[in-house]
Parts: sequence; C-alpha cells; structure tokens
Amino acid sequence: MSLQRMLGIDIGGTKIALALVAEGGTLLRQERYASQMAPGEDFVQTLCTHIDHLLAGEIPEGIGIGIKGLVAVDHRTIIHSSVLENMMPLDLCGAIGKRYGIPCYLDNDVHAAATAELYFGHGRAIRDFTYVNLGTGLAVGVVAGGQLICGTHNMAGEWGTSIDLRFLCGEEYQLETLVSGGGLVSEARRLLPSYTAGMLAARMLDGETISGKTVLDAHRAGDELAAVVVEHFLEALSRTLVNLTLLLDPAMFVLGGGTVSDGYLLPLIRRRMEQRYRILQLDQWVTPIALTALGADDVGVLGAASICLNAMDMK
Repeated sequence: MSLQRMLGIDIGGTKIALALVAEGGTLLRQERYASQMAPGEDFVQTLCTHIDHLLAGEIPEGIGIGIKGLVAVDHRTIIHSSVLENMMPLDLCGAIGKRYGIPCYLDNDVHAAATAELYFGHGRAIRDFTYVNLGTGLAVGVVAGGQLICGTHNMAGEWGTSIDLRFLCGEEYQLETLVSGGGLVSEARRLLPSYTAGMLAARMLDGETISGKTVLDAHRAGDELAAVVVEHFLEALSRTLVNLTLLLDPAMFVLGGGTVSDGYLLPLIRRRMEQRYRILQLDQWVTPIALTALGADDVGVLGAASICLNAMDMK
C-alpha cells in the first residue's frame, strides 16, 4: 500500500517535532515546540493544537508517533515514558485518532528510527539489518526480511538493560551504563579516582558537568582518562556486536544516535570489530558497519511517519 502523505510526531524529552511527510520521505511542513510535563488531557490538547496549526485543514492518510519509553503491543498505548507525567497507561492514539478520524500508530523511538531506516535509508537496498542506537542510552532495532521484529510484548531491542560483565574484574553492570553517551560519562566518573591527572579529570574535579561529547573530545586530544573510557566502551560494544552477529546474522549494522553522529567513533568501532572477528575466526562473517543514512534532525519525524506507513502496509 502506498500513502501519499503522513503526519509524523516525535515526542522527546525536550522537544516535540511534527512533520507532514510525503511518499519517499520528503518533509513538506515541519513544526517544533518545547515539551512540558502535563496531565494526559492537557498534553493531548496542546499536541492537537500544534497538529491543527501544521495541517492547516489538510488531513493526511495516517498519523505515526514515536516516543522514548515503553509502548504496548497494540501500538496505541504508552505504558511508561520518562518524558511524560505519571499518567500511564495512556491510549494516545485513541485520543488523536478519534479527533482526526484517521489511523494512528505509536511505537518507541528506536523502533521508529529502525523503521525509518527501512523505508527511507539503507533498508531500501538491504532487507536484513540491525539498527544500533547509541544516544543517551542504548537500544536496538532488528529488521529481518524487511520487517521490524517487535517481540511478544513489543520489547524487542531493549538491549541497553541487558547484563554484561566488566572487563577483567567480572562485575555485573547494565550495558548502557557503559555503551552509550550517558555510559561514557558514567564510566568516566567510575574511573576518575584512578585517573586524576589530565584535562578531563581536571574538569570533572572542578565540578563541571560533562557529556559523552566531552569525553570524546578529550579522547581526540589524547587524554588518559578518556582513552581508558573509550577503550572500555569499544571492548563492550564490539563484544555486543559479535554476539548480535551470532544471534541474528544481519547483512549490516546501522549505527544511529548522537554518540556516533559525527563519525569519529566509526573507524574505531570497525577496527575493533575486525580484530574480534579475526580472533574468533569469524572472518567469513564480517558484518559491514555504517552510519545511518538519515539526518539526525529528521530521523525522529521520519521514523514516526514510517511507523504509520509500516502498520498500514501490513494490513
């Protein structure tokens, strides 16, 4: 089924983005506004006000919504989200679909990004890929045979909460507390007592708030603490990607999210993966790794629109 126009809504922690999306992923009109915590009814009313303004009387074929959080298997209901007040479960699609009289579908932001990649990015040529989102946290979107794998409870891909063991000491930890932008910061704080010299340590000891970008900038400059943090990051990520290779055998890993968006980590990740494949004698299974084909500013609304496109194509 081919849709001419869809409304994509990306609900994030600091902003909500809306776009009217044409077939092929062209953004026709866009609008953004700051997100604010509010009761369910008020949140929906504010969102609908912005939808009305963007559409200006035009009614698209469907609405797709992406949100950070847990979404029910019905693809209508928010079970939990850190970007909304404690008002869950919330049948967001029920409220919006009823108002506009058109189909409405909902999913989490990483499923949305993977679906956007399927329809508008690398997925146009490759039908089996694993989307790895390295942002504030870590999550995975698995596409097999041109279909997003959602799982029994729509929880497939919540890889960041999986348990790993720290290199050498064997301590248990949640994977995204190391392998993510937030994880780079957490690991720097954990290692700070052992690496008090250098630029990054000095900034942290002075009480400065750092980010994953701060750590990577320090790594570029040859900082000792940052070097150890990134080494641990690469060790854990490469182990994870090898495990996913053995589990899923994808044709490609697609990396998205702010932590990798500038491309600095990509050659480091590729080099580490080549070493791992060689050591494990899996050279014939080397999986290509690429950055997302979609721009960081547009992937949210494209992903939201593609949720609707995918759901309606499945009917």
